[in-house]
Amino acid sequence: MKFDAMVLGTYHMDNSPNLFTQYDDVTTDPRQREITEVVDCLVPFQPTKIAVERLQQDQAALDRDYQRYRRGDRALPPRECYQLGFRLADRLQDPRVYAIDYQNEAGTGIGGVYEYAQEHVPEVYEFIKRTGEAFKNALQHRIDTETVREVLCWMNESRASQRSQAIYMAMLRVARHADRMGLEWVAGWYVRNLTIYANLLQWTEPGDRWLIIYGDGHS
Repeated sequence: MKFDAMVLGTYHMDNSPNLFTQYDDVTTDPRQREITEVVDCLVPFQPTKIAVERLQQDQAALDRDYQRYRRGDRALPPRECYQLGFRLADRLQDPRVYAIDYQNEAGTGIGGVYEYAQEHVPEVYEFIKRTGEAFKNALQHRIDTETVREVLCWMNESRASQRSQAIYMAMLRVARHADRMGLEWVAGWYVRNLTIYANLLQWTEPGDRWLIIYGDGHS
């Protein structure tokens, strides 16, 4: 089955907490105009379907939210699936936005892996911390000084994706005797990404043009 897809890696516009959280208020008038500019740039791709980082089991709720937005009954929350996904889908008169996310983190979370690395594999921990904080600081500086379009263009350069990959590969060295805890976490991360792709395929028909709006770390 042949189809086209474009992945747009984003930062989380609702400032949701993670290890390297950034801050942006996308509800201001200037930011709203900049988000409209991003949507204008995406229209020529003419996606037939738009996928976002919402859990697959939340599809019914996402459908209700989207229809309320289209009727003018719902303001858009500061989250990329709404600010970008809903706006673009409405502009293109798409009937829905597709939820394809999957959560499978159990057992030792990424925080536990980092804590163990800090004590037992400090050189790996320092590399992860240094690399992650450098990206966080660079991203925050760009958020503070550039437009949303400029920030997203920078985030989707290959160098930014290579940064995430370097962190994941470093985690493979975090092991507790026979318990390869870093490897197990990274394997779970890839299971999540592959499941996201499998969820996408469930909605795919020959000739589709997908736009996938997702957190940069999954790109």
